[in-house]
Amino acid sequence: MITKGVRRKAAGVLILVPIMFVAACTSPGSPDPSHPNASSSSSMLPSAGPFRVGADAQAVLDGSFTGTAALGSGSGELPLDIMSNTLADTPKRVLSISFAFVCTGNARVTLRVAPDSKDLRTVTPHSFTCDKSVDQQSVNLPKPGPVSFEAKITGGQKGRTFAYGYYPEKTQS
Repeated sequence: MITKGVRRKAAGVLILVPIMFVAACTSPGSPDPSHPNASSSSSMLPSAGPFRVGADAQAVLDGSFTGTAALGSGSGELPLDIMSNTLADTPKRVLSISFAFVCTGNARVTLRVAPDSKDLRTVTPHSFTCDKSVDQQSVNLPKPGPVSFEAKITGGQKGRTFAYGYYPEKTQS
């Protein structure tokens, strides 16, 4: 169901990922409501000025997925222990999504991604360091529906920000 994570360093190099674009059907996912600093990348947010928490991580993610609209996304200050989010639904034509997560501050993240939140515990976790690299995982969708992630965070607390996005990967004609 889930393929192994892919790490890409975005140090000044634009990284393009071959992902098919799905027109329309974009509904931003909402961030973890238990985390007060999380924010959705909805157009209803204030402009992404230099003082927006998570803007640095979001810029790395945006540079990696140029020309591809996220089905849902979020960014903000990385919490001290755990965070999660569920994209409520996926378009019927989307057969798989690419979940991308980037963070800063050298914290350590253990990440699980699954087509449904009840399946999260059955997924083998993937761990990485928050070094502005994009961690990408492909998730096959057995049917349209929710996609969830859970991240456990450990390590330093200084300058820790995050950004994530759910991107359509394979679509049905």
